[in-house]
Amino acid sequence: MTTTIIRDGFKNTKDERLALVNIPKGLVESLNNAGFTIEIILNSRPSDIAQVLGIDDNVAQIIYHETKYYYQMNN
Repeated sequence: MTTTIIRDGFKNTKDERLALVNIPKGLVESLNNAGFTIEIILNSRPSDIAQVLGIDDNVAQIIYHETKYYYQMNN
């Protein structure tokens, strides 16, 4: 489920399913703030996620793999 939040005239889509992925809450908030959804993460390379969020590639790998695991277990 996604929720659209309009803040300061900008549309931000929040994917509430990200809270169910086994990653820290702060990363979930960062992903939501950057407009990531489960589908966007799965269609991105970890290096792209790292670049957008300004995080280490290894952390982005974890985000990608945990999101993929969540998706496979729930679809």
